[in-house]
Amino acid sequence: MVSAIICQIGEALGWWGNSRTALLLGLFYVSLGLTLLALLLDRAGFAAAATGMLINGGIVVLLMVLFNQQLIARERALDLAESLESANAKLAASAGKIEALTLQAERQRMARELHDTLAQGVAGLVLQLEAVKAHLGAGRSERASAIVDQALARARSTLAESRAVIDDLRSAPASLAEAIRETSDRFSQATGIPCQVDIILAADPVSHEVASHTLHILSEALANVARHAQATEVAITCGVAHGRLDLEIRDNGRGFDPQQEIGSGHYGLLVMRERARLTGGALTIETAAQRGARVHVSAPSAESGAAP
Repeated sequence: MVSAIICQIGEALGWWGNSRTALLLGLFYVSLGLTLLALLLDRAGFAAAATGMLINGGIVVLLMVLFNQQLIARERALDLAESLESANAKLAASAGKIEALTLQAERQRMARELHDTLAQGVAGLVLQLEAVKAHLGAGRSERASAIVDQALARARSTLAESRAVIDDLRSAPASLAEAIRETSDRFSQATGIPCQVDIILAADPVSHEVASHTLHILSEALANVARHAQATEVAITCGVAHGRLDLEIRDNGRGFDPQQEIGSGHYGLLVMRERARLTGGALTIETAAQRGARVHVSAPSAESGAAP
C-alpha cells in the first residue's frame, strides 16, 4: 500500500509537473495513506510504516521535482533557440531590405548630384556659348571675350563640383546670401535677363544640408527659366526667420504646366521636389499661360531629419 501511494504521488508529479495540482494530489495521497495505516496497524507498526513512507516518498518527490525542473529548462531552451532562429531570420530579411533601400537612396542621391552639377553646368555653358556666338555675329568681340572668360570659370567650377560629388566632400557655402547673389549674377550674365534679388536673413543659422538643397533648387529654377520661360525679368526673394527658410523665384515668362509628364532626360521638377522633401519642407509651383511662374520653397532652416 505504501509503495502504491508513493507511485501515485510520482504519477501526479509526472502528469501535472511542479504545479499546485500535483501538490494537492500528493498531500491527498499522503493523508489517505496515513489514514489507512492508522486504521490497519497498531501504534508501533504505524510509526515504522509512516516513517518508511515519508522517507521513500520524500526521495521520490525530490527526484521527480528535479526531473521536472530539468524538463522545464530544456523546453525553455528549445523555445529560446526557436525564437533566436526566428529573430535571426527576421534580421537577415531586414538587413536585405536595408541594403536594398540604402542602395536605392544612394542611386537617387547620385542622380540628383549629377543632375545638379553636370547637367546644370553643361546647360549653363551651352547658354554662354550661344551668347558668345550671338555677340560675335553682331561684331561685339569684347563682350564675347568676357563671356568666354565666364564660361571658362563656370567649366572649372563644374569640374570641381563633379569631383567633389564623386569624393562626397562637398562643402557648405560660406554665406547663403552671397551664394544666391553669385548664382543670380551668373544667370544674368549668361542669359542677359535682369535678376532682382531681395534677401532678408535673420540670426537663425541655416544648416549645410538645407543651404545646399536650397541653392540647387534655385539653380534648377533659373535653368528652367533660361531654357523654357522666354522671360524678360526674374525676381528672387529669400528670407530666414523664426526657424524657417523661404525662397521664391518669380518670372514673367510664358508659364508651363507643373503636372506635365516627365520625359526622358527632363528631371528638373522631380529633383526640385525631392530636394524640398529632403529638407523637411515643401515646394509649391504657381503658373499660368503667358503669366509667368512662381516657385516657392519653405523649409526648416535647420536639418529636420527627413527621410532620404
